[in-house]
Amino acid sequence: IGMIEHHRIDGIVVYNDNTATRVMNMIVNRGYKIPDDIGILGFDNSKLAEIALVPLTSVKFRKKELAARAFETILRLLQGEPCELEHIIPTSLEIRESTTVYALKKG
Repeated sequence: IGMIEHHRIDGIVVYNDNTATRVMNMIVNRGYKIPDDIGILGFDNSKLAEIALVPLTSVKFRKKELAARAFETILRLLQGEPCELEHIIPTSLEIRESTTVYALKKG
């Protein structure tokens, strides 16, 4: 929060929706307006994103695919087998009211 007060920040990207909604509540409690003063983007498109104080823009991805690839990679590493250490998981952006992109999309 201190960075917001001392620097001009347009937005915050948070690693999951749960933490993003907590950050959102802290920012709103300090008197800032979302997305007018600062936008927030989460990552995992949980149900929490839909019911947040300000519905949260979030990156959507296939959690089961991510978990399966991670498990397979760890298993191969433990067994000493060659494996890919980088994987591309398809994503999409669920645009909601926590970013100014929502107003552009809507209007």
